[in-house]
Amino acid sequence: MLAIGQLDRKIMIEEAVTVRDALGGGLREWGTVVAFCVSAFIEWKSVKETDKNEQISEIDKVFFYIRNMGTQAKAINSYDYRIAYPVNACVPTEGITKYYYITGVQEFEGRDRFIRLVTTLRDNESGED
Repeated sequence: MLAIGQLDRKIMIEEAVTVRDALGGGLREWGTVVAFCVSAFIEWKSVKETDKNEQISEIDKVFFYIRNMGTQAKAINSYDYRIAYPVNACVPTEGITKYYYITGVQEFEGRDRFIRLVTTLRDNESGED
């Protein structure tokens, strides 16, 4: 199992909020209202390359482990949250930071409580939703 000392990377977890445009339609914005930084252990799992519609795309599967402490960590789900990594002082750096979209959340209970965030990074996404 993980030790606290292995949580050595800073990540920013951003929550999507829905705002209304001038016509009343809903737009999703990331991290403008709710975002928080935590320490994490990162496990790079696999890469899958697909050729779809004459466009090659690569999908990275990455696991982020964080402490399961507090209400913010317990609220994370795969629809409303994403991860920004790497970040500099909890601020995304344009051109460097990539956005990992959460596809699953697994809790590990016990003395050392952790959450494993299963994510994907697609090379053809701009980071905007």
